[in-house]
Amino acid sequence: MEATEYAKIINNIAVFKGLSPKYLERLVGVCTRVKYEEGDHVLEAHKPGEEILIVLTGRLSVIGDSGETLALIDPGHCVGEMAVFTKRNRSANVNSVMSTEVIKLHKDDLFSFVEEEPVAGNIVYRNVIEILSSHMAKNNLLMEFSHMLEG
Repeated sequence: MEATEYAKIINNIAVFKGLSPKYLERLVGVCTRVKYEEGDHVLEAHKPGEEILIVLTGRLSVIGDSGETLALIDPGHCVGEMAVFTKRNRSANVNSVMSTEVIKLHKDDLFSFVEEEPVAGNIVYRNVIEILSSHMAKNNLLMEFSHMLEG
């Protein structure tokens, strides 16, 4: 794959939606390609979020503390972005379900990009706010629904 193909994949990720091709290709330029084999431990829960992983091929599994599968991350999707942006520890483990190739965007490279490119940075942060707001709205609905069941 070439940089322009990676840029198209990154453009479909909610955090990076709306970035121009110039910015997307710049982000791709600081990413590294990594391959994982089936069953590899990719990210560890309760550790600091150091990078965002964008799946190119294969599949990753997000595993909760009690061993349950919380989500499957397919090509064109990412994992790790909320721990990077919120500066909180990762909430779950991530393992590879099969042979998987990702591009890894380290937080230092991401934040340097955001600082050096304020227009792109505003787009990224606006996207993150929308994502977090959506999560909060879903949690509020779940809480409201659980109170209705209790009462």
